[in-house]
Parts: sequence; C-alpha cells; structure tokens
Amino acid sequence: MAIDDFGQDEPGHRVDERQKERLAEISRNNHMFRSVFTSPDGESVLRDMMEKFYKYSSHVPGDSHETAFNEGRRQVVIYILDRLERAENNDENMAEGK
Repeated sequence: MAIDDFGQDEPGHRVDERQKERLAEISRNNHMFRSVFTSPDGESVLRDMMEKFYKYSSHVPGDSHETAFNEGRRQVVIYILDRLERAENNDENMAEGK
C-alpha cells in the first residue's frame, strides 16, 4: 500500500520501510497540530482564523483574483481542521487496536 500526504493507504500497494517512516512522520505531525490547536491559545487562534477566513463565502462577485485569494486563506483553515480530525481518528483507531 502507498501512503498519501495524510497517511491514507492507497489500495494495491505494498508498504516499504520508507513509506512506514513517512506514515510515522505524518502521524507525529498530525499530533503536533492537535497539541498546538487544542491548547487554550491555539483554540483561540483557530477560532479567530475560522471567523475571519472560513465562516463566510470566499466568493467576491466580479473579482476572481480576490475570490482566489480568499479561497487560499480558507483552504489553510480546512487543512488545519483536517489534520486535527486525522489525529483524532488515529487515536480512536489505536484505542480500538486497528
């Protein structure tokens, strides 16, 4: 199995040592994201980012450049939320022995 950038398996591929190391690195990074963004300060920062860059539409009528800029900021918040979710899912899988 091959590993994508988020540590997900791609069917039909064998895991070699380099892939195992990459998976371990991804898992560590996911947990670092969780450590940072679940601290009191990190939660405040994430809430602020979500309020400013995630909550509202990124679309600006008639201005594709501003829309693209806003969408880029929104994607950063989505990336952080995805890493937090993956760290949580990994912990649940470990607790269940998967």
